[in-house]
Amino acid sequence: MSRLATYAPHPVVLLIDEIDALVGDTLILVLRQIRSGYDTRPSNYPSTVILCGVRDVYGIAESILTWIR
Repeated sequence: MSRLATYAPHPVVLLIDEIDALVGDTLILVLRQIRSGYDTRPSNYPSTVILCGVRDVYGIAESILTWIR
């Protein structure tokens, strides 16, 4: 992902659909990976990350923002 974001001629948007299907350690692993690259953005990281799901994903996005701050 970082290589793609580095060499892409336009800003990269990462869209993760069905994020709410992940549970437990798998969900935490994905969220940690998203968080770990945030401080290198936008040069080595997607400029936008979209989390989509059927259930309420607002709590997930809120957790990511809390970790980043």
